[in-house]
Amino acid sequence: MGNAGHTVPAVAGRASEGLSQVSESRSELLYRQVPDDLAAMARREGADPGRAWLCTDTDLNLAGGYEEVFLLVEEARLLTIGRPGDRWPRPVRINLPRTAIKEIRTRQGVGGGFLEALVEGVFVEVLAYSNARADLFHKVASKLKAWVASGTAPTVTREDDYNPRKCPKCGMTLEFKGDLCRRCIDRGAIFTRVIRLMKPYAGWAILMVVILLVSIGLLMIPPRLTKTLVDDVIRPVTAEALARTMEEREVLLLHLVAGLIGILVVRGILDSLNGRLSTYVGTNISADTRESVLTRLTHLSIDYYDRHSVGQLISRAGYDTGAFRDFVKHIAQGYLAQVLVLLVTGVMLFSISWKLAMWTLLPAPLVILASTFYWRRLYPRYFRVWEAHSRLINALNSILSGIRVVKAFGQERREETRYGRSVHYVRDAARKVEYATSIFNPTMAMIFGVGGPIVWYVGGRDAIETQSLTLGDLMAFLAYLGMFYGPLTHITQLTDWLTQFLTAAQRTFEIIDTAPQIVESENAKRLPSPTGAIRFENVTFGYNRHEPVIKGVSFEIKPGEHIGIVGKSGSGKTTLINLLARFYDVDEGRVLVDGLDVQELSMDDLRRTVGVVLQEPFLFRGTINANITYGRRDCTPEEVLAASKAANAHKFIMRHPLGYDTYIGERGAGLSGGERQRISIARALLYNPKILILDEATSNVDTESEQLIQEALARVTAGRTTIAIAHRLSTLKNSDRVFVIDKGRIVEQGTHDELLALGGLYYRLVKIQTELSREPSVDALALRRK
Repeated sequence: MGNAGHTVPAVAGRASEGLSQVSESRSELLYRQVPDDLAAMARREGADPGRAWLCTDTDLNLAGGYEEVFLLVEEARLLTIGRPGDRWPRPVRINLPRTAIKEIRTRQGVGGGFLEALVEGVFVEVLAYSNARADLFHKVASKLKAWVASGTAPTVTREDDYNPRKCPKCGMTLEFKGDLCRRCIDRGAIFTRVIRLMKPYAGWAILMVVILLVSIGLLMIPPRLTKTLVDDVIRPVTAEALARTMEEREVLLLHLVAGLIGILVVRGILDSLNGRLSTYVGTNISADTRESVLTRLTHLSIDYYDRHSVGQLISRAGYDTGAFRDFVKHIAQGYLAQVLVLLVTGVMLFSISWKLAMWTLLPAPLVILASTFYWRRLYPRYFRVWEAHSRLINALNSILSGIRVVKAFGQERREETRYGRSVHYVRDAARKVEYATSIFNPTMAMIFGVGGPIVWYVGGRDAIETQSLTLGDLMAFLAYLGMFYGPLTHITQLTDWLTQFLTAAQRTFEIIDTAPQIVESENAKRLPSPTGAIRFENVTFGYNRHEPVIKGVSFEIKPGEHIGIVGKSGSGKTTLINLLARFYDVDEGRVLVDGLDVQELSMDDLRRTVGVVLQEPFLFRGTINANITYGRRDCTPEEVLAASKAANAHKFIMRHPLGYDTYIGERGAGLSGGERQRISIARALLYNPKILILDEATSNVDTESEQLIQEALARVTAGRTTIAIAHRLSTLKNSDRVFVIDKGRIVEQGTHDELLALGGLYYRLVKIQTELSREPSVDALALRRK
């Protein structure tokens, strides 16, 4: 493995000089400080951390135990050091010259992984790490690969510390790159954002608030009329009231009654108008939010849908967005309107008797503390309720989407049981919230109710003994007290509603705030006249970036070439076309179309240039004509007919009584697999792309349909750069070249005959497929019967 005491003085000088020059921009993760005691022991063994261009630590040793072990990489060698122990008596544990290392890789295991080096044809474990440091050591592996390939130390800067799966504020590990950190979400900002959503309807919203304030003002008048009724009409207490005759009191009584009726009528009209306004504004905001959510969903990249279920997204887009309508409703007529009533009523109470008002507020501090405690305990539970609803809708979506499979295998009872578990989860999650609410609300109402008897006693005593209050004052105070405690009782439920709203709003804004991983360059280049040239330059990509699916693939396709791609399942065939269509971005390398990197191209131009015919053609619910013209709504009927005839679809379409206006069900229900595929080919042909991708276009159809589709494809691919993925290798005989993919690499390429003559993987695949397609022998049939 090498000598632990090996030294390179010249290298040490250059490394130290370079270290002093870039120390300010050094990566804090890839260049960590070795503890003094360990550094001293390493120097005695001839390993000086000062010479390393890369120095980082791991949390596991090669035996799987928790231990701090450092990786040091100099220009000429790689070594690991740790504190001596029974298993490793010396600090230097691994010491490999760079010239002996042919390849570097990471190998993921359960709970962690290994950094390995290929030495003399064998992968040697250099160090172990836990999953917490997996991202770090995949960066380390990338640097080491460049070091092994070039023989020189690559640059290590602060930019290497950036981790898209770490929250930049709190450092919490996110589940996926680009996810929002729930710990750092400013929930107070949710209200600010909702107010911004109301900006287009600001005039109506202001009118709604004005009407609300006028309505609340009118609500404050009846208790004052009660005071006048008692003190000036029924039981006069002032000299002016005593001087009135009986007839004058009756006239005053009629005026009070008329005023009360007028107030009731005007408030009824205002409340009705406010209800219509709140409905108008609320439904518009909810609709705008739904449109924003859908706009964001359509712009998010495919990897977002790889990690989020359709049912969950439907729940957020369809159900959670309704919370914004309810928010506006509660401003005008609900809980928030009750807050204003509470404040104004409190002012009226203090205007009559500050002493009684203070007694009224006696339970308030206890209620505020209880509400705060309750809200903090209840808020997390609503996430479980919403998550349960998402799972429920996801389960239902899965069952109904696959109902044919469910019935074909007689699994109705199994799916009922699975759906029942989701229903029970929703029930249990909601039950916990409702149980807490059912205890909290009556308790708060009881606490508030204590204030009523106190006011009765203190106010009644003042009216009887000290006469500091008149009977009219006491009656008005009691009326205001009822108006004060009524909203307080409802406000105890405000915590419940507020929690629901914040949860729903947060889930909605999470989608809107999610940044697309595939974004168009600010200075996107146009491709007005594409030729169809394609080039892959050392492309590496993995859906899980720790496990690459495509590894260093390079090839070039000339305009108009017909390329076949074959390989075992999972070898990376479909991944190649996903990268070409830019459904995903490469991790390393470049994909070029007509000499331009697809990441620099205008997305519209790229989509017009690259057309895809999928293995499972997706047709929308609607007419056949609407499905064919999906990519080009501006085409003429003549163009639709030409595309349909070229795709061998016109004849079967015209067999339907309504022809192109025939209505088909979801996913093309009512058509055979071959018919659906031919419609998708017509759709791609009408789109007229310069590069056509065929992903197993004939794998799921019968022989006659395959022949018709092959005839259609022969016409469709003429003059276009075509990439065809196929398991039926006979369909690739006429390809200009065939790429054979195995474990993410192109292992063979050439014409059909050249690859057969080569006798490699392609030859074996053709031989296996030929044997499977032969008629079974009599002996084979006999064996099957046995």
